[in-house]
Amino acid sequence: MGGNPHGRILRRQSAGLAQNRVLSWPRAASLSRGGPFLVRPGSLRRRAAAALLLLVPVLSAILGWDGHGFAACDVPSGPLADSLRFGTEAAARSHVGILAVSLDRGDTLLGLNPEGRFIPASNMKLFVTGAFLKQFGPDARGLADIAAVGKLDRSKGRRELALKGDLILRGSGYPDVYQLLKPGSRGLLDSLAYLLYESGMRKFEGTVWVDGTLFAREPYGPGWAVDDLPWSYGAPLNSVLANGNAATLLATATPTGVVLSLDPPETPLKIEGRLSLVDSSSAPVLSISRDPGSRVLRVSGRVPRGGVAKRQVAVPEPDSTAGLVLLGAMRRAGIKVKGTVATMPANGRRPGSKDPVTLTSLSSPPASEVVSMVDAYSLNVETEALLRLLDPAPAGKTAAQGLRKLSSMLAEAGVDTLDLSFVDGSGLSPLNLAAGFRTWARRRRSGPNRERSPT
Repeated sequence: MGGNPHGRILRRQSAGLAQNRVLSWPRAASLSRGGPFLVRPGSLRRRAAAALLLLVPVLSAILGWDGHGFAACDVPSGPLADSLRFGTEAAARSHVGILAVSLDRGDTLLGLNPEGRFIPASNMKLFVTGAFLKQFGPDARGLADIAAVGKLDRSKGRRELALKGDLILRGSGYPDVYQLLKPGSRGLLDSLAYLLYESGMRKFEGTVWVDGTLFAREPYGPGWAVDDLPWSYGAPLNSVLANGNAATLLATATPTGVVLSLDPPETPLKIEGRLSLVDSSSAPVLSISRDPGSRVLRVSGRVPRGGVAKRQVAVPEPDSTAGLVLLGAMRRAGIKVKGTVATMPANGRRPGSKDPVTLTSLSSPPASEVVSMVDAYSLNVETEALLRLLDPAPAGKTAAQGLRKLSSMLAEAGVDTLDLSFVDGSGLSPLNLAAGFRTWARRRRSGPNRERSPT
C-alpha cells in the first residue's frame, strides 16, 4: 500500500523506517507517529536500553518472573537518589513517580512515589505486547487471504484466469509492518494483489467484499481526542490494518505552487486548502483537520521550493477503504478490474449460498518482529489490534475481553491489578492509569526464545 507494486514481497528482513511514513523534505526531519513522542529520536538500541531501565517491571510481570517487594517512598530513595534534581518550581509542583531497578541484582536504584497512579501513555503498549507474546509466542503469524466465489474461466492452454463474481478479503488482525521492516517492499494489499497476478488472474469483474468481522466494530478507544483522529496515530481500527489504516498526504512544490495528493490515490478523502511556497531553506509546515465522519481533509501550511512534504493521515471507514485500495493494487499489478466494494455484514454472511474458495494468502512476519516494530515506533491502532487478539472469541473480538485477559495474565504474574485501570491498548486514552508495582519479578530467561523476548 503506497509502495512499489512490482517490488518483492517481504518474508523476513532487517528493521528500518518506511519512507512513506516520514515527513520528508530536502533537509532531515523527524515525524511524530503514535502520539507526542518522536518516531526515531535516536537509535533503536539506545531507546531499548532506556526502556529496559524504566519499564522492565511491566514486561517482567507479564512474563511471569519471580517477585521482589518494593516499599512506597515519599522522598527519593536508593543509591541514585542524590542524582535526582528538580530544576524549576513547576517541576516541583508536578506529580512525579520513578522506579528504576537493576536488571542484574533486582534491587531498587531509584524510587520516588512508586505506588502513585499515573497515565502510562504509550508505555501501555508494553503491557499489551508482552501479553501478546506470552499468549501466542514469538513465532506466531497471522494469515490474510483472498477468496473467490463466481465463474472462474481459464484460457485454453494458458494459466491466465478471469473471474466474474466476488472476491473476499479477510484480514488476520496482525499489523501490516512489511514496509517498516524493509522500506521499499510491498505492503499487505499490494502483496496480495501481486500474488493474485502470479496465480494467473488477469481480469476481475464483480465485488470485493471486505470481511472485518474478526473484530467488533470499535474504531476508536474511550477518551481518544477528536483532534487526534485525522492523524495516522489516531486511525480507526479494523482487522486488515493495511499500512496502519493510514495514507500519505504529499505536498509537492512546483514552479507555480503546491500540488496536494494522496498515496494510495484510491484513498477516499477530498483535499481542500492551499499551501504557500517559501524559501528552500525554510522548514515545511503541514496542518490538517477533518471533522468526525467527514471525508474532507483540510490542509494548510507551507512547503519550501523544490521540496516535497509528507504526512501520514488516517483513512475513513478502513474496511471500505481497504477494498478500494485492493482494487487499485490489482490494477497496478497488471489485472484488468471492473469492480465495486462492499463490507461484510456483522454475521459474516454475504448474500449467496456458495462457499468461497481461497485463491491466495500471505503470512505476517513472526510475532516477535511485529511486536518489535509496534513498540519501537509506538504504533497505536496496531496495538489495539493485538489487544483484541487476546480475546479468545473466534470473531467479534472486543477490547473489553482483551483487557480482561490482560488483567488475568497480570494477576497470575503477581501484579496487584487494583493499581491498574486500563481502557485501551495503545495508551492514547488519558483514562488509563497505572502505578509502580508492589511486585515485580526477575528471572533470567533461557532457551531458544530468550533473544526474542520483549526485553
